[in-house]
Amino acid sequence: IVSLIPLTPADYSAGGQTALYDAVLDALTGAAAYEENLLQSGVTPQVIVVVLSDGADNNSQRATAGKIKRLMDEFEKRENWIVGFIGFETYETRDHGVDFTVVANNAGISLVETIDLGIDVYERRHKIRQTLHRVSKSVIRASKVKIDPSSKAGFFTV
Repeated sequence: IVSLIPLTPADYSAGGQTALYDAVLDALTGAAAYEENLLQSGVTPQVIVVVLSDGADNNSQRATAGKIKRLMDEFEKRENWIVGFIGFETYETRDHGVDFTVVANNAGISLVETIDLGIDVYERRHKIRQTLHRVSKSVIRASKVKIDPSSKAGFFTV
């Protein structure tokens, strides 16, 4: 039996706490460990990781952009990995000059999509659904074929 403790506003403080590179490190090493388990059982997987963020890194304790980039360089050599990045642009990211393409590229992630959340509610919901739909279709398409490193640029397209 799992016991959950409800969160209250006092337990949660948003803003300025983006440990982006720590989270990406955990996702990549977790995916790599799962990949290794599959390889040991005779399954050759295609690994697809999509990072979602509403800010640049400002709170990582264990990882840097350079460390993530070195991992990404290793995964690129395997040719069965795709890592994409979706940045959710807000008034705060604009005020702080966050460029998600730069944030992702510094970490070795070249597939980047940005969603502007500063638009009206309907358009924002539509854009998020549309982007996640493209990611889903892209994952399905990529999982059906051997990954060609030269075709990764079209990952976010349907």
